Amino acid sequence: MPVKITRPGRDTKLEIGTMFSTRSARWAALAVLATASQFTAQTAAHADDTATAPGKKIVVLGDSFAANPPYQHWDDPNVCHRGADSWPNQLGALTGVAGTDDFVDESCSGATIDTGAGYNMIVQSKLAAADGAFGPDTQLVAVQVGIAESWRDGTNPFLDYVHDAACYGTWGSTKNCMNNDQSWLTDTGTLDGAGYAGRIGKVVDYVRYYAPNARIVLLGYPEEFAPGSTNLCTQSDMLPGLTFPKRNDAIAHYLDRLDSAQRDAAQQLGVEFMDVRAITAGHDGCSADPWVGDATPIGTIEELHPRDGGNKAVAQALAARVAGN
Repeated sequence: MPVKITRPGRDTKLEIGTMFSTRSARWAALAVLATASQFTAQTAAHADDTATAPGKKIVVLGDSFAANPPYQHWDDPNVCHRGADSWPNQLGALTGVAGTDDFVDESCSGATIDTGAGYNMIVQSKLAAADGAFGPDTQLVAVQVGIAESWRDGTNPFLDYVHDAACYGTWGSTKNCMNNDQSWLTDTGTLDGAGYAGRIGKVVDYVRYYAPNARIVLLGYPEEFAPGSTNLCTQSDMLPGLTFPKRNDAIAHYLDRLDSAQRDAAQQLGVEFMDVRAITAGHDGCSADPWVGDATPIGTIEELHPRDGGNKAVAQALAARVAGN
């Protein structure tokens, strides 16, 4: 089976087989077989001549907070769905590159930095490189990843929560629906600046090597909790405007730890950090004007994921950086 790849504004499907008839296909095969330790500028340089491309103006790598597909049950889990109003698509429109060959968006739901067999940053970077994404003309490489990473004990409380169907709608009594675990306050595991930088550093080095003029921006995540609160909220289906709070210390402390790790890693790697919490401040899920989805999936907004207001604010902030502001 060939590798099937569709480009900006469309879904992306990755199928791995034994026959590879195009350079893009060979890159995708290498991407799936690659490990973080193998991914260096030197080895990539010999894989294909796409490294000599002038580069695309804007490149996006990321997880579901970037891809932001509408919430529904997809028939094919191998397809990377992307929302029309995602911040990458809004950024493309604001900068005039939407629908052109100067915009590459490889973001995909469930993406991690370097773990698992899925569409992680190594895979995304190699597929982007196959499109000639990185070069001297590249202005911005925006990266939003880490929330779905297995940082401790093979998982994290955010994934525990969104994968627990008992939490959807009923606010059941399982620990993942109301998890008061305090351990993420003190037990960092590998979730600190050094750990984060160590995982994503090879991708950053690769991008910096082949796109020396690009601004590399590491994006944080939106404000999910009001400052000082550990409550997640869901909206009432029957009484619009009425919210039901539920305490979840584990996710609150996990997101605090992740935010701190990203900030430190950006400083260690010499890249820019975009404080998405600050950009979306005052619009947590329990606010009067939430920019993130409910704690349970309602309508087309995936739980805890960005709404249009948040996507718009992030896109505007990034567009300002592209403009040099």
